[in-house]
Amino acid sequence: MKLFKKIAIYTFLVIAAVLWVIIFLHDTGVMHGDTKWLKFATIATCFVFSLLHLRNVKTHFFIGAMLFTVISDWILVVNFKASIVWIALVTFSISQILHWLDVKGYKNLMKSVIWRAGSFVALTILLIILIGFNTISILTAFYFANLVINVVDSFKAKFKGHIIMGIAFILFMLCDICVGWTMSNFAGSTNPVVSFLTTFTAFGMWMFYVPSQALLVYSNYYRYEK
Repeated sequence: MKLFKKIAIYTFLVIAAVLWVIIFLHDTGVMHGDTKWLKFATIATCFVFSLLHLRNVKTHFFIGAMLFTVISDWILVVNFKASIVWIALVTFSISQILHWLDVKGYKNLMKSVIWRAGSFVALTILLIILIGFNTISILTAFYFANLVINVVDSFKAKFKGHIIMGIAFILFMLCDICVGWTMSNFAGSTNPVVSFLTTFTAFGMWMFYVPSQALLVYSNYYRYEK
């Protein structure tokens, strides 16, 4: 059984790496074609692997987080409409809360709550200044505040694989920074530096996103490996 699980996790990582390369080649213009279903299938693969091979009483929060990530990507990648972006922010926020519970459990949550609340207030003020007061700015602040503190909580955790998990969340955060940049007013600038960043973030989103999800899966496998 242990050998089977090892073969399964490393097969999953190879598949994720191959899909990452194909997506990267498409996003950088080397290959051509619509990749929305390939991108969705990549994230769905992470969830399905988690469901099949990581399911136990200790991983229900993580599997729930991956499920809400898949739902979010269905909305943003497969069925994108500007009018329902807020729903994806809600489901992504639920995913981050479940990741938080996966990392922290039910113990010692209050300190993390205080840091999350403070980060949320600070980000809300910043986004209101940048893009104005609206539903998207509030939901984005809530989602990103939880993601940032998940990075911190992961690195501070004591279980096996917590460093891998922390790196995964950093990649997740970098992906979201790329998304934010492509949706900002800076994206249309002719400034050479800004233009470079716009080009980079266009393919940087999935360059960071796919390994973030694969490493989250691997970190949970390593965490409970016996």
